[in-house]
Amino acid sequence: MWKGTKIIGQLQFRSIYSAQNTGYINLDYLAPAYRGRAYGKRIHSYIVKCLKNTQCSTAVISISRTNKHAVICIKSMVGHI
Repeated sequence: MWKGTKIIGQLQFRSIYSAQNTGYINLDYLAPAYRGRAYGKRIHSYIVKCLKNTQCSTAVISISRTNKHAVICIKSMVGHI
């Protein structure tokens, strides 16, 4: 992900997964300086839009339980695809 000429994060996701109509989010990273500034919600909206455009009705994401920030972020967005 870019903001101007600066890389601020990285996304990797796909609409093809072993379960039908299920997307898979492999990586959703935002640089610490950009966290807590609503970028996460915009990124989530972008992923949802892309997955819905490919007929996905659910998504799978794998995160480490020790990544407390990611756990909180994902829990706040559950149910929005």
